[in-house]
Amino acid sequence: MSEIDFRKASVGDLIEVADWMSSAEEARIWGGDKISFPFEIGQLQKEIAFSDCRSFSLTAETSLAGFGQIATVSPDKAHLARIIINPRHRGRQLGRRLLKEMIKICQNVSFKQISLNVYMENKVAIRLYETLGFQTGQINDAIGSMKMILDLPAEP
Repeated sequence: MSEIDFRKASVGDLIEVADWMSSAEEARIWGGDKISFPFEIGQLQKEIAFSDCRSFSLTAETSLAGFGQIATVSPDKAHLARIIINPRHRGRQLGRRLLKEMIKICQNVSFKQISLNVYMENKVAIRLYETLGFQTGQINDAIGSMKMILDLPAEP
């Protein structure tokens, strides 16, 4: 695999991420049912709390390959959100790489638990999260999603 870089996301990255989705359904699976589609970048920044969350990008082969956010829920809990891999880069383990980098950030901040929400139809994402140690939490049948939880090991 070529050089991979993990860095703080820019608004330019968010504009590119928005281009990866071509339907309201894809936007819903990525950002939840409160995301407007088609995207208007200023509105999208507000809807995903771009300036309030830690937003990160993954690049591969000098192109944007992934995006995700970390929100602080409480002093010891973080929530991962809006994780996506560029369709051109899928199937190359970059989702795993992005998540591992985000988990590492959470560990460095001393969070004890990480959560994320995923729609039940997103089987590929669910399998990935499970392989990284996330456990099924609360299920929301009304919207077809579930919360997944990862307890981070205590520092020695």
